[in-house]
Amino acid sequence: MAEGGAQLSGPGRHTRGDVPFWVHQAVDMLLALLVMIEGARDGTHTALLVAFGAALLLLSLVSDGALGAWALIGRRLHRIVDLAFAAAFAAAPLVFAIRGVLPIAVLEGAALALSWLSFRTKWTKLSPSIRRGGGRLRFHTPNAPGHPNRAPGAGGVPVARRFGAVVGRVRGDGPRTAGRTVGRVLRRARTPRRPS
Repeated sequence: MAEGGAQLSGPGRHTRGDVPFWVHQAVDMLLALLVMIEGARDGTHTALLVAFGAALLLLSLVSDGALGAWALIGRRLHRIVDLAFAAAFAAAPLVFAIRGVLPIAVLEGAALALSWLSFRTKWTKLSPSIRRGGGRLRFHTPNAPGHPNRAPGAGGVPVARRFGAVVGRVRGDGPRTAGRTVGRVLRRARTPRRPS
């Protein structure tokens, strides 16, 4: 171990990444959209670039992560497929004879970004304090009612629940209150002022 707890790089060693997996998924999705947009803009290799982008977008959506719609593949397989996409993007200009500076720059930039992300992402799953349920992430905080480590004197109603109640009241009563306020202002504007 090096100073500060960092692992040394070398054969058999794996340096821990610092990019959260959800950020990795978001960047994958943005790269996919960029490649598809370039394909739609280009005109000569539209089908190829849109297919590349759609496949990369699908990879992010079926991966086990916070932004995935369906957890069909694990993170290890996602990493392998990311590296395969990076190789395909890098080789595509030569293999498919893509001409034009912008399509080549987009593909090579996406290849570099995918390669960098593959080695800098935290590939660990969600921590035990974050549980996936019903398609939403639930954070179990120590001050939640019934939590064994709840701080003494912590309020009975969580802040998010109080905030949600206020937002619900504003949403329900807001239009009526706004209408009444506008009516009062208009009445005052129409009423002639008495000389003082």
